[in-house]
Order: sequence, then C-alpha cells, then structure tokens
Amino acid sequence: MKNKDMLLNSILAAVLGIALLIAMVWRTFQPNVVFPVLNIPSMAGLMLIALLIEYFVSTDGKRFWIVQTVLAGITFGVLPWAAGLIAVAEMPKMMVVSGLLFLSLLFIFTAVTKRLKATLVPKTAAVPIAFVLFMAYQCFAGIFI
Repeated sequence: MKNKDMLLNSILAAVLGIALLIAMVWRTFQPNVVFPVLNIPSMAGLMLIALLIEYFVSTDGKRFWIVQTVLAGITFGVLPWAAGLIAVAEMPKMMVVSGLLFLSLLFIFTAVTKRLKATLVPKTAAVPIAFVLFMAYQCFAGIFI
C-alpha cells in the first residue's frame, strides 16, 4: 500500500505549476492579455482545486498540518517568483499569506469532508462545497482589500 500522506502538496505544486505555465505561454503568444493577480481569491481557487483532486484520489485523511502549511507557503512563494509574477521582496509576504490561507482552507475542507464521509451523500458533494468556500474567500478578500 502506498503512503499518500504528502500527496496534497504534490498536487498543489502541480496545479500551481500548470496554471503558471499556461499563463507564461499565453503571455508569450498574446502579450496584451491582462491576467488576474495572484491574490487571496485566486490562491484559494487553486488550493481548492488541489484539495478536491486530493479528496477524490486519496482515501485516508491523515494530515501533517504544520509541514503541509510550510510547504504550501514555500510553493506559493517560489513558483510565482520563478514565473516572474512577484519580486523577491514580495516572497516572504506571499509565503506567510498563502500558508495561513492554506491552513484555514485545509482545516475547513477537512472538517467538511470528514462530516460528508459520515453521511450517505456521494463524494461529488465536495464540489459545490468547494465552490461555496471559494465564494466565501472572495467575500473575505473584499472586506480586507
């Protein structure tokens, strides 16, 4: 049996890497296109996509909260810098904000999915829950920004 304890961070790095690669290629061929900035709602959307993929692929819910939070912060600090979206001076701020955002999303999504496993609803019920969480984080960002 495979150990899938840190699968979420690999999926998160892959989702973010694919999104940044698409943005870089698109910017190469269409330089006049304006892309959305990497802010709280867009980071929450990418994290929720990774959480949904991990929920559908993995069966166990074992988490290493601190390690996964630090790795998510490093992922969102290094990959956007490598893609040229943020400067080196913005990396620590991006790491802290994305780490806290990931921790809050991970806590809420894990609590909801554990509750879903206790009921008879299908696994696909996590998709509208992720969408509602995404909308909630858009409202959250609208309050503070």
